[in-house]
Amino acid sequence: MKNALSHLLVGFLWLLHWLPLPALRGLGWILGKTLYALGRERRSVALINLRLCFPEKTEAEREALAQQHFIAFSRAVLDRTLGWWASKERLQRLVRLTGEEHLIDPGGKPTIILSPHFVGLDAGAVRVSMIAAGCSIYSNQKNPVFNKLLYEGRRRFSDSFLLSRQDGMRKIVRAMKEG
Repeated sequence: MKNALSHLLVGFLWLLHWLPLPALRGLGWILGKTLYALGRERRSVALINLRLCFPEKTEAEREALAQQHFIAFSRAVLDRTLGWWASKERLQRLVRLTGEEHLIDPGGKPTIILSPHFVGLDAGAVRVSMIAAGCSIYSNQKNPVFNKLLYEGRRRFSDSFLLSRQDGMRKIVRAMKEG
């Protein structure tokens, strides 16, 4: 039953990738506001973190930041539908990449890209994968349907080597040493 519901949700997400970006963003805004209102535990964690990081801000300012994050996170989740299913041409129009010439070393040495783990990370990673295969780290998901979707979505445009964070750093270091 759980897998059937997961497949149903994946089908719904697939439909979303056909929407124009402004419509997808509007849905992300609604979803973010809804998650903020209903997700008491996650909202509480966000507000505690913001209180610790920004003690000089008022509670209202921290609540506004938390709401903005819930919206940005929701939009990023819906943006993943584009990375998983939109055409290469559409993604190239939507995700601009500068410094492409730095991705592949003319001498064949591996290039290490350090990227902060922000909500838009996947959009950039999908765009980079259109130019070069790479090695990346991901977290296994508890739900096998979504785990497969995330894994295949990240390998869609190249034969990238994905390593599970749960497997530890040794495999990651070994993969980098092997080029």
